[in-house]
Amino acid sequence: MLRLSTLLAACLSLGSVAVAAPTAAAATCDRDFLKAQVAAYIAAQTAGKVDTLTTSSSGVNYTQNFKTASLSTGILATPFKIDYNRSTYDTTQCATFSELVITTNPTHVIGTQMRFTDGVLSKMETIVTSTGDWLFNPANTAKYAKQEAWTEIPEAKRDTRAVIQAAADAYLDLFNDKSVKVPWGNPCARLEGGSYIQPSCNVGVPSGIKNINRRYVVDEVLGSADVFFSFGGNDPDSHEFRVESGKLRYVHTMTVMKPEHRTGRFLPATAHVRPDCPTAPRVTSMGQVAATMFTSTHLVPDDHSPSDGARAHEHGHTFDPTSSSSPSTPPPSLPTVRTLTIADDNSDEPTRGRDHPSADLIFDLTPLPMLILTPSCAVSKASARFLADFRVDAGDIVGKPLLPFLTTHLQPSQTLSARHVIATIDDAISARAERTSKPINSLHASSWTARALPVFKGEELLAVFLEWHEGPQIWADQELFQPGLSNDEAFRILVEAVKDYAIFLLDTKGHIATWNTGAGLLKGYTREEIIGRHFSIFYGKDDLAIKKPEVELEICLREGRVEDEGWRYKKDGSRFWANVVITAVYKNGVHVGFGKVTRDLTERKSAESRLISAYEESEKLKSDFLANMSHEIRTPMHGILSACSLLLDTNLDDRQRDIISIMDESGQVLLQVINDILDYSKLASGSFSITSDIVGVSSIVSSVVRSVQPTLSGSVYFELFLASDLPKSVQGDPLRYRQILQNLISNAAKFTEKGSIRVRASIQSEDEDSYMVLTEVADTGIGVEESAAASLFTPFTQFDATTTKRYKGTGLGLSIAKSLAELMEGRIGYRPNTERLHGSIFWFTAKFKKIKSLEQIQDWKRQNGREGSPMPAPQPTDQAAMQKKLREASPTKSLLLVEDNVINQKVMLGLLRSLGFRNVALASNGAEAVKEIRGKPAAYDLVLMDVNMPILDGHEASSRIRDSGIHVPIVAMTAYALKGDRERCLEHGMNDYIPKPVDKKFLVKTLCKWLLREPDTQKPDEEAVGVKLPVATKPFAPGYRRSDQELVGVRLPVVHRPLIAPIPPTVVEPLSILTPTVENYFPAESTQPGGDVGSSQ
Repeated sequence: MLRLSTLLAACLSLGSVAVAAPTAAAATCDRDFLKAQVAAYIAAQTAGKVDTLTTSSSGVNYTQNFKTASLSTGILATPFKIDYNRSTYDTTQCATFSELVITTNPTHVIGTQMRFTDGVLSKMETIVTSTGDWLFNPANTAKYAKQEAWTEIPEAKRDTRAVIQAAADAYLDLFNDKSVKVPWGNPCARLEGGSYIQPSCNVGVPSGIKNINRRYVVDEVLGSADVFFSFGGNDPDSHEFRVESGKLRYVHTMTVMKPEHRTGRFLPATAHVRPDCPTAPRVTSMGQVAATMFTSTHLVPDDHSPSDGARAHEHGHTFDPTSSSSPSTPPPSLPTVRTLTIADDNSDEPTRGRDHPSADLIFDLTPLPMLILTPSCAVSKASARFLADFRVDAGDIVGKPLLPFLTTHLQPSQTLSARHVIATIDDAISARAERTSKPINSLHASSWTARALPVFKGEELLAVFLEWHEGPQIWADQELFQPGLSNDEAFRILVEAVKDYAIFLLDTKGHIATWNTGAGLLKGYTREEIIGRHFSIFYGKDDLAIKKPEVELEICLREGRVEDEGWRYKKDGSRFWANVVITAVYKNGVHVGFGKVTRDLTERKSAESRLISAYEESEKLKSDFLANMSHEIRTPMHGILSACSLLLDTNLDDRQRDIISIMDESGQVLLQVINDILDYSKLASGSFSITSDIVGVSSIVSSVVRSVQPTLSGSVYFELFLASDLPKSVQGDPLRYRQILQNLISNAAKFTEKGSIRVRASIQSEDEDSYMVLTEVADTGIGVEESAAASLFTPFTQFDATTTKRYKGTGLGLSIAKSLAELMEGRIGYRPNTERLHGSIFWFTAKFKKIKSLEQIQDWKRQNGREGSPMPAPQPTDQAAMQKKLREASPTKSLLLVEDNVINQKVMLGLLRSLGFRNVALASNGAEAVKEIRGKPAAYDLVLMDVNMPILDGHEASSRIRDSGIHVPIVAMTAYALKGDRERCLEHGMNDYIPKPVDKKFLVKTLCKWLLREPDTQKPDEEAVGVKLPVATKPFAPGYRRSDQELVGVRLPVVHRPLIAPIPPTVVEPLSILTPTVENYFPAESTQPGGDVGSSQ
């Protein structure tokens, strides 16, 4: 009977010796020289002739599998057809390494290091692997090696010799020292014989193994280091490494195994017998069975060395490292591990264990299909039931990787399911627990579920049991969602299948590590072309110049995520607009790289560009339309208001003056409404701004009430409540406040046929710098339906949209009021009038600044002047004095009026003559004005120039006058009154700007500015604030007494209490309203700012 003695466990204590010092190389030892020598070597091996090599005169130091040999009788003397070869070149040591693969009988995988001295070959070491060596499969070796990218690394990205050799040493040192930090790459692939392991090379190694006598060939250009060494101090071994950015990318191994390892025959091991049952050895754990059966495939005999066991460890095998001579005593390092005493069934020698079946027999007879896998997922053993159910022979699977086998024995549509099994095994190893895969269909009308059980010894993975369970076939659409699918695998499938997004991983330096289908479609690179390259390849020159890729990674590390949009470039040089999201990826708290997702937004970018162009074009058309409408509306308004102004300067009785005043005031309000409608687009876009002026809240409220009073029906009257604490003057925008109030009161008058309209103004709140004024308008009209209340302030919305509606309107008023209130830092709202059972209450708030000093008034006036408002509407404090001075000077002044509109010609001539001008010439267009001024350069003291005229407009006419060297003052007088029109006039050589409709007071001020030599327009600060004007003398209605707190100009009761008696409709005749001029605004007892400023209450 054949037995094995107790296995030895002592390891050699030889240390690592690094032979990396440069040899005495010839001065000509460059890459070209080394490439020529390698070519000669390959030619010699192909021909089986050694005489083509240039050798030293003293001969070549040649070894084959680390034993001294002769070139003439070694492997080099046998001709071979070489199917694959690759070489590296070490110019520092003048050495080379070549890997040759021969796939025709006799098959070999050969590794050769050659060293040169003074231009000739001085030393050659060859490792020759053949049938029987570990995982020997030259066809697979060539197949997988051809798929790898051992290309030259750009010089700027190359690692140094020290870095490359250190990475190789770290890998080899790990066998003896688990604390060594190996720079694992991600991804990393290991080609071990014919077995290909990826995407990780970190699959575990045994402990206590010293890899000594290392000889290096280091090629910085290829990032390669090949190391010949004695594994465990005995076995010839070659490990070649590819290092990229300091990380391991590829690992190739060649292993020469001892002859006794090549039989593949199960050799029994001497077992440890349980002390309590010396004649009946038994299994104490599943791990013990796994260790026993797993070591049976490549178990070493009695005379093994420590390196033999270590080699089995590296390839995923183990053995019982018992050092005791007593077969009944377990080793101290493994107190709980017991194995069976197993006899050879073919032996005639009787043994104590003869009556017990061997573990090999037990495994073969198990009723379940089972496999034993190495840590690298190669099949170490298959049960008889497995071979029968899967209809294969042992030679078809034993010693081969599991994944290719599964792929070929599943239905064509089930290729991905084979990877699911591998993922299940990975999960089981990670969790150190059993895991079950989802069912997968085979070629034989059945499905199989794999149950993985990993077997560990301490931290070392010994083997994986794979137990198979048969079931009915499953439908294809059920597969992906069966229990047992690895989360990582499901995510990998998802990412790989996505075609609309480029999704890939980067290492910590930004090199591309993965590549999905969408990335290939979007960017045009194949996986082989792009893996390992830096992601900056997708950026343009401008981005690279500012180091944008590096900056993005820095931001991503700092903030965890970075998003960007910009141009990125494809393989063919074309560009696309990309949305890029980069996320930092961490594993167990350690930064391992970046995730990058790219979307092609070129079509969206183009659509956005088209929309922007269309928007800009529409905005231009709208601006042109608004400018034209402004001109067309303001031109007749100019005629109306100027005619009213002229009429007011004539002798009128009180009733006539009231009528003309109503016309003038209503025209001014209409003009303000026109301005707001023209600016509606600015309100909608948020670009509208408000102005700052002195505001008299009481005066504005009374003025609006007075203007609406004539429109009321006979059964409707006003109620006005002005709080006693309302300030006399505040700073804000009087025009916008008036417009909001005018809209609300006009609506109340429109929708109220009987009852009252109550207007209330009070202080809602105040702080150190401002007041919040609350204004309410309550009516007893038709009210608002509950369903319509929510859309009250929506543009173009009306209650009644039918053709029979009673109340007309555009539906813009409330939406404009809402926007204006918000611009004034207030709000607007509605509620039903519950006090009167029907009707509505509309309210709004507006913030006004407090006036604390005269300097504050001067500041906002200067600011308003700098902004160049197109409608400054100044309120001169000494209008009468300026008009008097102008009348004195006007007879001696000559003016040229350039105006094409006949009505405007008439009203402007009337205004100028009312101011005392007699020498006023007229031109109907710009061409006539240029001809007139050029003919009489010194004839005119000032030119009033319209802008929009036929033949030649005012801008071009002014430019031609200036080009002629004539410097007569030119004042633009135009209905173009939008923002920017004033600036355009000044750019064309005009000196000043008067918007239409022309305000007579502003006209007087402007004429004084340019016609009087020293215009005295500056007055003391006291006069800038206000002037004392006479009180209106029109008698009040009977029963009402005058008081300092009465609102002059409107016949209202005194505000001495919160509620006052309503104004009877008979108290004030519809047209009996005082003229709205500055002279009639304030009582003589108070001093108020000029213009539309409120009186005392």
